[in-house]
Amino acid sequence: MRTGKDENGLEYTQYMFDIDGTNWLNKFGGGNSTVANESASLAITSMQVMGAMGMVNTGLVIWWFFKYVTDYKNNNFWWVWLSAVAVNGLLWIGLFFSLPVLFFAGSTTVNVVTFLSQMTLIGAYFAYWINIGAMAYVFYVEDKADSGSLYADTTEATYWFATYSGLCLLDAIISISLIDGIVEYRDQVNLAE
Repeated sequence: MRTGKDENGLEYTQYMFDIDGTNWLNKFGGGNSTVANESASLAITSMQVMGAMGMVNTGLVIWWFFKYVTDYKNNNFWWVWLSAVAVNGLLWIGLFFSLPVLFFAGSTTVNVVTFLSQMTLIGAYFAYWINIGAMAYVFYVEDKADSGSLYADTTEATYWFATYSGLCLLDAIISISLIDGIVEYRDQVNLAE
């Protein structure tokens, strides 16, 4: 408790807490140590990269939804695109919407972004590859009439298959490579509180 009197001569009756860091917004600065600042900088950059990938995924998911999924057809082509939209949408849209608040991230925001980032590992280890395998089967193995494919030929199918596969590969690399720094920063923030 702070002792003394204020500018009006009244005794202080409240608790005063100091915030460590280079400025009052950086309460998780860890005493301004170089290691803590580098860790925080790396983690915030990692969260911003995850948010930016969330923006890319959100844009493509919305486009694919309106291009392939809005016209319901009970065929394999429709189901494979619904699965791609659902997986990438569920794993990345939350990170996209967290992007604007990362600059003012408190412990709750850091915990939420860490959880959402960890969820993307489901795609990196399982879901993306299942979708890619299903797409390969529907686009190249199954007969066009049986699958209900909207593609005129395999050239168009190859373009979208390569786009989705490349996106999933990039998502997986980013998720796996950046998650450790984000989790470490989350642990530091929780320890500081």
